[in-house]
Amino acid sequence: MLGNYLLTAFRNLLKRRTISLINILGLSVGIACCLLIFLWFQFEFGYDDFHENLEDLYVACTEVVYGTQSFRGIQSPPALCPALVDEYPQVVRATRVIPRSDGILSYKDKQFKEVIRSVDPDFLRMFTFRFLRGDPATALDDPHSIVLTESMARKYFGDEDPLGRILQLDYTWDMRVTGVAEDVPGNSTFHFDFLAPLEWIQWRELGRQGMFETWYNYMFYTYVQLRPGSDWRSLSESIEGRIQRADPESKDTCFLFPFRDMRLYSVSGEGEYIDLLRMFAIVAGLVLLIACINFMNTATARGGDRAREIGVRKAVGAQRRELVGQFYFEALLQSFVALVIAFVIAEQFLPIFRELTGADVGIDYAGDPRLLLGGVLIALITGLVAGSYPALVLSSFRPAVVLHGALAAGSKGTWLRRILVVVQFATAVVLIICTLTIHSQFSFMREKDVGFERGNLVRIVIDHEIRENFGTLKTRFLEHPNVANVTMATHSPSGIYWNGSGWDWEGRDPNVDPSVTYMGVGLDWPPAMGIEMLAGRFYGPEHVGTDRREAVINETFAEYLGEGSAVGKWITNSWQESPLTVIGVVRDFHFKPLYEPIGPLVIFHEPEFPFWYAFVRIRDEQVEETLAFLDEAYHDIRPGRMFEYNFVEEEFEGMYGFLESLGEIFRVFAVVAVILSCVGLFGLATFMTEQRSKEIGIRKVLGASVTGIVMLLTKEFVRWVLVANLIGWPVAYWLMGRWLQGLSYRVDLGPDLFALPGLFSLAAAMIAVGYQALRAALANPVDAIRYE
Repeated sequence: MLGNYLLTAFRNLLKRRTISLINILGLSVGIACCLLIFLWFQFEFGYDDFHENLEDLYVACTEVVYGTQSFRGIQSPPALCPALVDEYPQVVRATRVIPRSDGILSYKDKQFKEVIRSVDPDFLRMFTFRFLRGDPATALDDPHSIVLTESMARKYFGDEDPLGRILQLDYTWDMRVTGVAEDVPGNSTFHFDFLAPLEWIQWRELGRQGMFETWYNYMFYTYVQLRPGSDWRSLSESIEGRIQRADPESKDTCFLFPFRDMRLYSVSGEGEYIDLLRMFAIVAGLVLLIACINFMNTATARGGDRAREIGVRKAVGAQRRELVGQFYFEALLQSFVALVIAFVIAEQFLPIFRELTGADVGIDYAGDPRLLLGGVLIALITGLVAGSYPALVLSSFRPAVVLHGALAAGSKGTWLRRILVVVQFATAVVLIICTLTIHSQFSFMREKDVGFERGNLVRIVIDHEIRENFGTLKTRFLEHPNVANVTMATHSPSGIYWNGSGWDWEGRDPNVDPSVTYMGVGLDWPPAMGIEMLAGRFYGPEHVGTDRREAVINETFAEYLGEGSAVGKWITNSWQESPLTVIGVVRDFHFKPLYEPIGPLVIFHEPEFPFWYAFVRIRDEQVEETLAFLDEAYHDIRPGRMFEYNFVEEEFEGMYGFLESLGEIFRVFAVVAVILSCVGLFGLATFMTEQRSKEIGIRKVLGASVTGIVMLLTKEFVRWVLVANLIGWPVAYWLMGRWLQGLSYRVDLGPDLFALPGLFSLAAAMIAVGYQALRAALANPVDAIRYE
């Protein structure tokens, strides 16, 4: 039986080589897309699996209240961590984490700017990171200790034994290497090259003593390990009012969230990563469905040919179950041949896929049986879906009917073919519109006026000695004719994250308590940033060295202060000793990504603020030569120190890189969907023109023109594609409308985003069908009639 199935299947494949090749290659591309998404899912759902205590780990989150608004996040005040350990017996350990702190590490003649993750010592007792040297249980007990990864050990020490070696931090503090860990896996929530105790944050210049005992500083993440079997939901309810017990004036509450869910789910319930994965799983499934539709379309079109075969086989005694088995076997054979090709395609596209998704995925045939099982399952489902029409419908034909020729043209599947083609092109149109929308949003965010001149603005990291002698550095920089302005600030204008509530002003509504962002700047900050003063003035030399209580605010904050000019009004905060008089209002600028609206901002000029950056506005000419001059001038003042700089424009590029990747992934899927749809349409048109060859020949003999015949053969396909657009447009509008709602600043879903995909799909269909139609129209009618 199996041998007969195999022989019959090969005969049918060879009989229709072109159609068989189209089907197999289409299925291969569809399965390859699903394999890549399967690898991505496997990577994402395997996040943090290597931690031995994973099921007992939780993050202490907070709900921060600003007036009538509240926001749920994973940050928490530092005093919460020891309180949880001391007061709740369910908590075995807890650790605070500061996500990243930049520092200069030096060893002999090597010095590099590195990202250091600062943690409590219990971090390495809670989370499982395999150590190659040292003991994770004690590695961070010494405040002057540091742990690094294997790759960083090679970078600094080569073949030397790193244990006990001294790395100098920020040219000031000696940090002894107490452990070397394996490089962190790609699917880990915590990525680090260096771990250091939290204490070093307080050592840094202008560090605030006692900052770890506060109940209001939300720059920390707190993770807890519970005793096995503990009811974390009950504990979460118990700790809800812990912040308010310590600070009765606070409205903030805290709660627990499973650490294992942090990657895929959001504590706020919005913008969850799992939704993105589901979306791409659906997209990959739709691409595979398009390939399956190609298979079913050709099966319905070939219904007449196969019907005669079925009639003969039934007439000589074949049972329906045997015919069902034959058709399913043929479909599964093609599907598994396509699976082999799909693995080859997936391997070729893995580097591009890794770059687009950021997922460190790979194909390990021997070490990961789940991939092979997943591939087999995909091929099995594909074969069953693609073979369903010929197996269940064609096998039901009655021999007396088909042998009389009633189904010779495959007419029973005409409506099914129309529906399948409409589904194909509707899917392709939706993907094209999504791709165009995401690309438009990405371009909008990159090109939007952010309220300051971000081009040719250089950000330079400075230390306390530079700050104390900033006038000297500024004078030295301005010696170059290509340097227009020099200033300093606590933050880059593209990312200001000092904020808090509790601000007050005359006439404030008690229900209005906004989160106000604040920063410190130098006197030349507005012209250096290209920021416009709308009212009043900025700080002047008379402000230096005095205790004048003045402030500059942005437009948004001025609106909070009520009608009339904001200049001359007062604002205050709980940590201010006395009210501040507003002396100026600057034009609103985007100091956070464009996903968030512009909020109220206060700009200070306070000597005690830690000014971490100098900003240099350079002209367009001789950029490289100007940077070399800045480097030389910096080292004249701070010899032996690293000159750390970057362009503010680069920060904006990094903010929206994920949007670019998202658009690229959609673009790839859209292109694949369109190609598969057109290839399927080409195959269907090829078969249908062959079926109508006699009709075409007779029409030409009777005087029909080539144009008329082409129009006759293409108009039906054009109608299908038009219907597909009418279905795809509202679906895409709904999908993209929901996505754009989460963005504060977004593009409009204009008619051009829908008209272009419609025209493109029509053009693609006309090309796919028109070639075969023109070929049939130009053929010699005598050959067609003689053939019949």
